[in-house]
Amino acid sequence: MRKLLTIGLASAALGMAACSENTAPNSDPVAGNPLSGMVTPGNPASAQTAAAVLSVVDQSGWSAADFGAVGATSEFENAGETWATSTYRSPTAAVAVPEFWGRLRGEPVSRTREVTEKGDTAWASIRVDYNGAFLLDLTPGNGRLDVTSKPLVESMVQRARLEKGPANEKGYRNWVLVGITPQQYVATNPAQQTVKITEVAVSVNGTVKIDITDPAAFEKIVNGTGAGREAVPLFTRGDTVKVTAKVANTTGTGNTPPTFAFLSSFHADPNGLGWRRMLMHDDGDGSFSLSWVAAQKGRERIIVEALDAQSFVTPTADDYRANVWAVPYQIQ
Repeated sequence: MRKLLTIGLASAALGMAACSENTAPNSDPVAGNPLSGMVTPGNPASAQTAAAVLSVVDQSGWSAADFGAVGATSEFENAGETWATSTYRSPTAAVAVPEFWGRLRGEPVSRTREVTEKGDTAWASIRVDYNGAFLLDLTPGNGRLDVTSKPLVESMVQRARLEKGPANEKGYRNWVLVGITPQQYVATNPAQQTVKITEVAVSVNGTVKIDITDPAAFEKIVNGTGAGREAVPLFTRGDTVKVTAKVANTTGTGNTPPTFAFLSSFHADPNGLGWRRMLMHDDGDGSFSLSWVAAQKGRERIIVEALDAQSFVTPTADDYRANVWAVPYQIQ
């Protein structure tokens, strides 16, 4: 039986603050920090243009604020995998993934959405900061959920590019989304950015559809099946989708294994829509992979997350270290 725990922690316990939104530019870029300096071309857009651009981005299905299942959940075993013996739960592993774990990000503490434009092109840069909780149950087998929490302070960044489309019958040219980056979730504190996804490749029925090494690069929005590897991948219901991720972990906690990786999909369950988190296989040398079947139609993000194993060792310590890429896709 699959269990789900969504607990209403008090705002004080999560360190929540009322969400504020602004359009002020970020600080100067810092090398290696995804959160520094969301620099975009062009000049600041008018309030009317910014509202129109952000409306298109919000309606795309690729820039949502939700992130996987909410609360402590168990893994979903999907039709795309034949589950074999895994080092995650083998006798040689010093650290095992708890049966129930997850996140409560809560409401953002701040959100910055900056829109610039130049000619017929506009760019949107988005940053959202969270002060939430990482949840886990380290007491398996006692017949009840004993969930503890540890600090989860991280930020999400994403960019989008739009162009003006042809004039409609009234002569108005609407903004059209032509490119979008994956969402990146990283520790807000640069010193805690010790787990880094370095590559995500997505293949469909054995053919690579997209191979991302720079999550700040735009995925093109292309209608049809003739798109190259730089475009948002298009799947057909029933396709087998394989995701391979490479991860660098410099946390240095000395655990075996040092890193765990997971994949979440909104369309992997033939019984209905909803976030389903799946354990990825450790292929060695910091590489992880998983296959799943596109069971439902729609557009969303493939959530690939890498966590330092120490995140699953202590109940309350401030040792959650992770990196997440959310890759846009569409299933027809």
